[in-house]
Amino acid sequence: MPTDNRLKQVIVIPRNGYVNRLQAWASTAILADDIGVEYGVMWEPEAVAPAFDLDLFDPSLVQNRFVSGDTVTDIVGCPHAELPRYLTLDKARDVLILAGHDRGEQIFMDPLRDLLEGPQCPTTLVIIAGGKFALGSTANFRHQRGEFYRGITWNSSITTRVQRILQDRGPHYGLHIRGTDRSREAPTTRQVTRALRLLRDEGVSRSLFVAADSAQARRRWTAIAENVGFQAWTADHDVRARGEQAAGRDAIVDWLSLAASITSTYSETSTFGKEAAVAGGYLDDAIPLGARRGIRAARDARTLARALVTYPRRLLDRRAMIELGQESIPDP
Repeated sequence: MPTDNRLKQVIVIPRNGYVNRLQAWASTAILADDIGVEYGVMWEPEAVAPAFDLDLFDPSLVQNRFVSGDTVTDIVGCPHAELPRYLTLDKARDVLILAGHDRGEQIFMDPLRDLLEGPQCPTTLVIIAGGKFALGSTANFRHQRGEFYRGITWNSSITTRVQRILQDRGPHYGLHIRGTDRSREAPTTRQVTRALRLLRDEGVSRSLFVAADSAQARRRWTAIAENVGFQAWTADHDVRARGEQAAGRDAIVDWLSLAASITSTYSETSTFGKEAAVAGGYLDDAIPLGARRGIRAARDARTLARALVTYPRRLLDRRAMIELGQESIPDP
């Protein structure tokens, strides 16, 4: 969508987990290319993604493509956390702000295009996003995302680890199951076993890379994969808590190793596995898995039952804390 409008630059502030951030970054890069303008990235650590830009990316990439928080504040006139939600045109600042929040960014693509093509087009577009989005005119969006991911230059500590992990492994399949914060939608053991058998029966390789979001899950799925007939292996790190800074590098090592698979099976509700398949160029051959509606309902019922059973104990504990002066809460 090259235009003769006044827009000069796009700045993206990626949010949420690391792969959600990569989606937002890739989407912005593709959008900026469609429009024909430059773009920058303001990388800011947060609780679910505490790694800094230099922890993950090559210093030359950070120097050439990233911008500081002070730069963004100068442009928008306040810290970005104070910016309004959704799509806002600030004529005084000559800036357009897109922050989809609970509604996501894709729903605003048509009005965004209208503003960029109209007489009120500003010189700067600031996007705060934690997922993917694209203009309706964008062609081959998935392919372009894959090309973008493959073009990222990572910190040498990450690339060295990935090279060491994959050395002498040969062709391999991948498995990624996210269970801690996605346990309600996680696939069942039967579903995963069935998918692994399908991969095994392709006959290309018996090597399987296993990624999971807890050490217990990694051990469990490794054992299940070996029972199916795979030689299962994992990355060279322990599974850390998401809030640890070093967990960012570990996550990217897992993601790149998964992307290097022949194909994979993964939790369909997690962006991690899907975008690894996009990066690896094998999404059409991958096997996404998710719990059926009945299983999700049963899990909800069990969660509610546990909450009801433990409520009296939790209430007594909280009242005891109040009596000790350690907590102040209203009566239930």
